[in-house]
Amino acid sequence: MDETSFVPHALHHVPVKKGAATIQVKFETIKEIQVQANENAPELTIYLTNGKSGKFPLGIDGRFRGESDFGDVDFLPSGIKSIVFTK
Repeated sequence: MDETSFVPHALHHVPVKKGAATIQVKFETIKEIQVQANENAPELTIYLTNGKSGKFPLGIDGRFRGESDFGDVDFLPSGIKSIVFTK
């Protein structure tokens, strides 16, 4: 998404599932997220700024919302391949 900044609505983390638990991965610890389609929920591979990584199903249903130079953006997680966080 060129010229688009991803700003999730009222979230400062990415909720992912690990068994029965939900992990809230804070945006400031994330370097990149790669998304793969899955039957139940998108599968996220999260790369942290400390070099660690993990693969998790997304912990929420629904849509992502963001802002761009051209207006508001609204899309399904299944439409994303990767998100790169820059500082």
